[in-house]
Amino acid sequence: MPENQPDIEPVNTTLTSSVPETTANQVAKSKRGEDFGNTLLPGMPQFQLLARKVKQPARLLHLIVHVCNSVLPDAFTQESQSLKAAMPPKLRTQLYTWVAQAAQQHQSTLEKISTRITALTDIFGHQAVMAMLDLQNEQDASVLADPSDKWSRALYLYLAQFVDTPDPQAGLLPDTRFEQAERRQSMNQHWNSKDYASHYLGPKDAEPLDLTQYEQALRDQVAVLYPGLNPQLIVIEHHCRDDISHNRRHGLDDQGVAQTQRQHTISATFNATRAQYRTVVGESAQDVQVVEVDQPAAVDVVFAWESATGMLGVFCPDAQHRPALATGFQQIVLGMDGLPNQVPMCSFDLQAFGNAAVLQQIAGTLVDGVQDLAIQKIRLTNPIAAEGAQRTMSPRSRTASNSLQINRHSRDRRDIYQVSRDVYHIPTMDGDDISHVTLSLVMKDQPDCKAHRVAVHVAKPNGLTHGCKSAMDRQIMQRQLSAIGVMNLIAQ
Repeated sequence: MPENQPDIEPVNTTLTSSVPETTANQVAKSKRGEDFGNTLLPGMPQFQLLARKVKQPARLLHLIVHVCNSVLPDAFTQESQSLKAAMPPKLRTQLYTWVAQAAQQHQSTLEKISTRITALTDIFGHQAVMAMLDLQNEQDASVLADPSDKWSRALYLYLAQFVDTPDPQAGLLPDTRFEQAERRQSMNQHWNSKDYASHYLGPKDAEPLDLTQYEQALRDQVAVLYPGLNPQLIVIEHHCRDDISHNRRHGLDDQGVAQTQRQHTISATFNATRAQYRTVVGESAQDVQVVEVDQPAAVDVVFAWESATGMLGVFCPDAQHRPALATGFQQIVLGMDGLPNQVPMCSFDLQAFGNAAVLQQIAGTLVDGVQDLAIQKIRLTNPIAAEGAQRTMSPRSRTASNSLQINRHSRDRRDIYQVSRDVYHIPTMDGDDISHVTLSLVMKDQPDCKAHRVAVHVAKPNGLTHGCKSAMDRQIMQRQLSAIGVMNLIAQ
C-alpha cells in the first residue's frame, strides 16, 4: 500500500522571493533555459522533474500550498495560472528559491509525493490514470483539456484526495483514485506474468453482489488460504471503472485504439509477509546506532472481472492459491455455482531456434503481409547447479547460469547460425536453453503505410515486445509467430 503522508505542523509562513547573492550572480550569467534546480534544490530531483513537465502549473502550486501550508505571492500565482504550457525556466527558478526556504520535512514530503506522481507516468501508469478519469465529470474533463500531460493528470488525481472533507453519513466518501491507479499500474505491469497472475473464464454478464453481501465471506476464504491470519484484519475494497479489455492486453483493436470494458476490481489487503530493513536511530552522535527492523508487511490479492466477456484476472504472489481464489470469487462475489475455466496465457516455445532448420520452416510459412523474416539475436543460457547450493538454509535450490547473446548485423548476408559458427565458434545450439530471440519482420506495403521493418523481441515463457506501427502490424506479427509454431495465443 502507498505510504501515508506524514503529519505536518502548520507553519502559516509566506515564502519570500529573495534569491541568495551567489545564485543571483549565477542567474545573471546563465544561459537561456537554465532553472538552477540542481543548485537550489539538490536533494529534490523528482520535484524538479515534476515542475519542468507539468503543463498545468496552477495544480503544482496547489500542491505546494497544501504541503507547506504557505502563501505564495499573488503575482506569481496569477502568472502561473495564465500559462498555457509548462513553467518557463525563469519562473521555475523563482519557485525553487521559495521551496528551498521551506522546512526540511516539507521538502521531503514534496519529493516523496513527486516520486509517486512520476512513477505513474510510464505506459502502465498512464493506462491506470486514464481509467480513473471520467469525461462526463466536469473536474476530470478540465485536466484532460489542452494543455494537458501525464504529469498533470497524475498530479490532479493526487490532489483530488484533499478536495472535499469525507462525510460517509452524507454520502461523501474520500477520493481514493490515486491509490487505485497505483494498484492498477501494478496489475497492468504483471498482467501477462505467470509469476503474478492467472486468468480464468467465468459466466458472462454476471455482476458482482453488493460489497456488504460478500465482504465477510471473502475475508473468511482468504483466511483459510493463509493460516493464522485474522479475517477481521483483511481490508476488502471494490471499485468499478472502464479499463483496457482483457482480450486486448496485447495490442490495439482494428481502429488502432485500445478497446475498453467495464471492469470490477476487488482487492483484499492483509499482512502476509515481512519487511526487513536497516534504519539509523538516536537523538545525538553519542547514542546514534543502526537498527535492524523486521515488521509485518501487507500483500494484495486482486480480482479483475469483466462482466461482458466473463474474463477474470487473479493477481496473487502465491500461484498455488489462485485456483481456489478464482473459485471463491465465482461462488462468493458473483453468487454463482460452478468452477471457472483457466485461460492459457500467451506463451512462447523458443527451442525451434536452436537448429538452422528453422530457417527453412520460416521461409515456407511467411504469412500474407510479411515479405521477409530474419533472426537478429539469440540469447543462450546453460543452467548449472550452483556450488554449495545444498548447504543453503533456504529450501529452494539456487542456480547460476552462463548467458551468451549471439548478434547478427542487419546488413550481414550470413544467417545467424553461420555467424554463430564463424564469429562465436559455436557449431550448434542444440541442447542450449534459448531464453530470448529478436526477429526482424519486413512488412509489405499496406493501404496506409509503406513497406517497413518491425523488430519483435520474444522471451520465454511469455515476454513479448514489438515495434508494430499499427493494429494491422500487430495482427500480422501474431499470425506469423503462430505460423512458425513459436507463439500460443491467448483466446480472443
